[in-house]
Amino acid sequence: MKYQNPIIEGFYPDPSVCRVGEEYYLITSSFEYFPGIPIFNSKDLVNWEQIGHCLTNDKQLPIQNALNSYGIYAPTIRFHNGRFYVIATNVTNYYNFIVWAENPTGPWSDPVKLEEWDGIDPSLFFDDDGKVYIMGNSYKKKAETLGCYMAELDINTGKLKTERRLVCTGSGGKAPEAPHLYKKDGKYYLILAEGGTEYGHMVTVFRSDNPYGPFESYENNPVLTHRSRKHTFQGIGHMDLVEDHQGNWWGVCLGMRPKGSHAYFHHLGRETFLVPVVWTQDGWIEVGTDKMVAETYENPLMTEEQKRPGDFEDDFSTECRPKEWVYLRNPERGNYALDKSGKGFWLTGNKESLSSGGACTFIGKRQCHFECDTTTDFYVDFKNENDEAGLTAYMSDRYYYAICVKRKNNENYIVLRKKIADFDIEETAVLLEDDHVVLGIEADEKMYKFYFKDSKNKKWFIGKAECRFLASEISATFTGTILGIYVTANGNEETPKICVNNFKYGTL
Repeated sequence: MKYQNPIIEGFYPDPSVCRVGEEYYLITSSFEYFPGIPIFNSKDLVNWEQIGHCLTNDKQLPIQNALNSYGIYAPTIRFHNGRFYVIATNVTNYYNFIVWAENPTGPWSDPVKLEEWDGIDPSLFFDDDGKVYIMGNSYKKKAETLGCYMAELDINTGKLKTERRLVCTGSGGKAPEAPHLYKKDGKYYLILAEGGTEYGHMVTVFRSDNPYGPFESYENNPVLTHRSRKHTFQGIGHMDLVEDHQGNWWGVCLGMRPKGSHAYFHHLGRETFLVPVVWTQDGWIEVGTDKMVAETYENPLMTEEQKRPGDFEDDFSTECRPKEWVYLRNPERGNYALDKSGKGFWLTGNKESLSSGGACTFIGKRQCHFECDTTTDFYVDFKNENDEAGLTAYMSDRYYYAICVKRKNNENYIVLRKKIADFDIEETAVLLEDDHVVLGIEADEKMYKFYFKDSKNKKWFIGKAECRFLASEISATFTGTILGIYVTANGNEETPKICVNNFKYGTL
């Protein structure tokens, strides 16, 4: 059967994968969103189901003050002796850490901080002689030579058993990063990302008889790149390898689907792709099609058609929230509560806003499709000037759009807000006649269109905004667009409330 790339759509970058028997587990970066590090399960490497998150409490994930695109970077997942290990970097507090679990759905352990290990993009390798190695990027604040560093690690304590050692500086591309080490037929293979996680991104491979090198660079490097190539996908890189239970090899990697005809832009974020890997007779790898990721491939593991994620709905009728929901930084738990009478889900605002850089009362999901329609309906309980709540297409605290209800002059108005860098514009104030509202965002690959519905369920469009102004090329972010509900007192100490009845996300 054939599958289509990307295999996980939307803001799911830096994928890492491992196999346990005939089951596969994949994780991605999560940056400033909570819970952290989404984890997926699959039987064929194509149809993935999110089964939870690795970081689900404040002790595991302290990102209260995370800046835009800070938080959790580039995790790696490995399975060894009955345990899943995840290693990652908390860039907000600048430390590397390991969490582990015997069941991938959790509970996951408290973080083991790696006090002796600097840099980002950490990875683990369990050798067949019982030794465990850690590897990662150079530490820029110490002005280390750029490249991959390695040491032997005590996996239980997080202490280094050997000195930190530079083992590879890459093939000459900028930003050698995201190292992963593998062993096959007695040889050690090091995979790197080079060229930066933008349009020059690429994957390179190196080989040695020793885990510390010296590493020989493959003469046909890079083995995977879309740089300077005309293709639907761009920025391909950051690859992790896995051998399936039938003996085939695959790579999971990140990439983006830019839009535009000259000045390209991508606003869904960096997504997860799957590409076949073939070992050559002389012991190197060939990846994809002409060193690129094709849109479709055959996959012998598949026994059913690929299921693309589609419509999403939460009617807030139970305490259990769908796993797709994320909060912005560490949420104040008391600001999110199910109404005991079944009326809906209460969100209580605080002084933090979408623009403040703090933990605004916010719940959202990733935009996974260019063409989609998102709605929410809620009741407002506003009493103070500038109380605000609404539906947002959010990239960062400096780049977002929102259709919202805002309190002005003792009245509630439906307002379209556009926050682009230093510009914060409010357009089209429409008086809200009662305390109930239905708000919507309709999207295609170029434009967001904002509307509300009246009591007869008729749509009233009040404005539109270009997707490109949320894109990473403009916003300088590593994340992707999140569609979410928020409420804020906009710097005041009062606590505005809304009671949400429903959230719907549907493809067009």
